[in-house]
Amino acid sequence: MKRTTILFFLLLSITAKLFSQELNLGFEFGLGSYKMQDLKEINDNNLNSLPFDARVTDNFPLYYYYKPSLMFSISSAISLGIAWSYHSTGSRISLVDYSGEYAFDTRIRSSSPAVIAEFSYPVTVFRIAFSNEVGIESSTADFNELLRIGTQIEKTNDIFKSVNVYYEPALKIKYPLAAFRFDLVLGYHIDLSEENLSKSDNSKIHLQLSDNRLARANWSGVRLGAGISFV
Repeated sequence: MKRTTILFFLLLSITAKLFSQELNLGFEFGLGSYKMQDLKEINDNNLNSLPFDARVTDNFPLYYYYKPSLMFSISSAISLGIAWSYHSTGSRISLVDYSGEYAFDTRIRSSSPAVIAEFSYPVTVFRIAFSNEVGIESSTADFNELLRIGTQIEKTNDIFKSVNVYYEPALKIKYPLAAFRFDLVLGYHIDLSEENLSKSDNSKIHLQLSDNRLARANWSGVRLGAGISFV
């Protein structure tokens, strides 16, 4: 997390100094779908191993993402820039009855600095743009398990981290209005490389699946968003 934040602000500083006359500051927000097949498998294995009938109430559903960006135009059709995005999702297995409670919660989030190349052309009052984004996503997965029987409570907490490289192509429809520009965005996030999830306090310990394969965070999925930028 620390090194990706430093990288983002370093890129931000360099870009602002070199291209201060051409900058467009933007903010995008929307919904993302997330593959997370290994973490879903962990839920399935955990559910099947329980001696009681718990159920999955959330299983890494669609959730919000946020993305500020800083772009500069090198021509009427080509823009380059940097961005930082934040994604999160999670799951829950639970059972509550008169005798006690069980819960297994997973919360995972990613912080991602990136570079963007965007190509656009005018269509009436709109601009159609094709965006190419490449970045590094630092993921943190937080696992919390709780078992309460009567007044006795047992809790466990484990945190795992990983760093992936991703590519995100997107189609954008842009509409200028006064000093602002409004965007509709449809993209697809692709994890190009996936690092094994390892414990935050001991990188030699990895999160394993039932067949001893090492688990990974996979953020691949659709991104549907809207954006606003100051031109």
